[in-house]
Amino acid sequence: MKAASPRPGVRVKALPFLPVLLGLCACEAGAPSPLHTGTFEAQKGFASRSWPATSTAGPAAARVGEVWILQGGPETVSTSTDGLGLRVDEEVNNLANVVAQYAETAGELPGVLVVFTSFVDLGGGGPAYYVPIHNTTLGTGLPEIDQRERYGSHSIIGVANLKQPERHGGRLMTLLLHELGHMHLAYADLEVQTSSGPVSILGRQKAHWHAALHTEGSYLGGHAFRGQGEGRFVVIARDATYSAFDRHLLGLSPLSAVPEPFFVAHARTESGAPIPADAQLPVGQIVLGTRVPLSLSAIEAGLGARRPLFPEAPRTLRAAFVLLTAPGESALLPEVRAQAERLEALRLQLEIEFTRATSGAGALDTRAGRPVSESSSDGGPIDAPVEDGCQCETGPREDGPFGLDLFAWLLVVVAIRWTTRSRGGGWFVGWTYGFRRRCHERSCGRSRGCGVRPCRATRRLPR
Repeated sequence: MKAASPRPGVRVKALPFLPVLLGLCACEAGAPSPLHTGTFEAQKGFASRSWPATSTAGPAAARVGEVWILQGGPETVSTSTDGLGLRVDEEVNNLANVVAQYAETAGELPGVLVVFTSFVDLGGGGPAYYVPIHNTTLGTGLPEIDQRERYGSHSIIGVANLKQPERHGGRLMTLLLHELGHMHLAYADLEVQTSSGPVSILGRQKAHWHAALHTEGSYLGGHAFRGQGEGRFVVIARDATYSAFDRHLLGLSPLSAVPEPFFVAHARTESGAPIPADAQLPVGQIVLGTRVPLSLSAIEAGLGARRPLFPEAPRTLRAAFVLLTAPGESALLPEVRAQAERLEALRLQLEIEFTRATSGAGALDTRAGRPVSESSSDGGPIDAPVEDGCQCETGPREDGPFGLDLFAWLLVVVAIRWTTRSRGGGWFVGWTYGFRRRCHERSCGRSRGCGVRPCRATRRLPR
């Protein structure tokens, strides 16, 4: 029997390509990629003797200014015989649950989520750490990363855990700028060929600059050196700014604006002790060694060109603060709200310091994401989130019938017109055309009728 042909007057174009489209959409389920933990280093023994923390009923979240408070629970905090902490491993990822809870409660954020805790966090070593979630920027040394499914957010690009802020004293602002720099710094894991042989410019964790690298005193490591004669240098700054090369990797300036960096080869103290790659030298320290210039073109050749390039890269970066309480510690307690108020003042100061640290080349927006409700807990309006690098705010959507927005309905009409464009155009186009023509004839020369302008000799509807 002869197969039935499609109805006359309708061209079916999509069906022959349907298997191809389905094949492109089908994804083979493969083994998940290993968890990328960034600069997180697990506290020795904490994971092996920890269990989910218990929680009591109470408000799950509150807001003070632009700082959200999330009450800790068994999903977000682990406990052990030593105390509380956040785990970041394949078995338990408390940090991922914090990010997912923030995205659900406060809204998505195309930037870095900065976590503070009201308790001493024993889960990770060091004063703070940064974990990348999603990276598509090329040419910085950080590979392309996509852990969005693990972390329950489609736009948060990374999370910095500053732990309990009171424990940092006067170094809190320095640590904040340091961890925010890990968005794109410092991952240039390559050996630069010099007259003294190959030079590696990275130090601690392969995520900080080498101690012997002249970085103008970058927050991400290295030092600012001043020459004092042949083979003699003095440290004049450390943890003081984002260097010109930092600003380039952050997308805030072109490579042409970066002065030629140099490395102090065979760096040693006056007593002859070698200086380790992860050393943090005090200002005034004398360093002996050989000044070796580094070729920027060689560095770029090793890393590849940054994408997106300046000035297409966003000049305003995003970050938001969240305070995580201990399990059972209400977000409404006076001492918790007082801590959040201090963080609110800190985030405003951070915006000023970030502009200073980038020499005015960049800005930092620390407003929270959009919450589920349309107003904040104090009754004030909520600012809309900024989409990936676009510094425009999204407005409310105008919905058409069946919940589709007007642009979607326009696509539906265009699709119907495309598939019914032969032999009279089909019932839909014929009906709409006939309606408009009758309406036009009734209103021609007398009034606008149903939206059709009066007739003109040069503007007649086609027959």
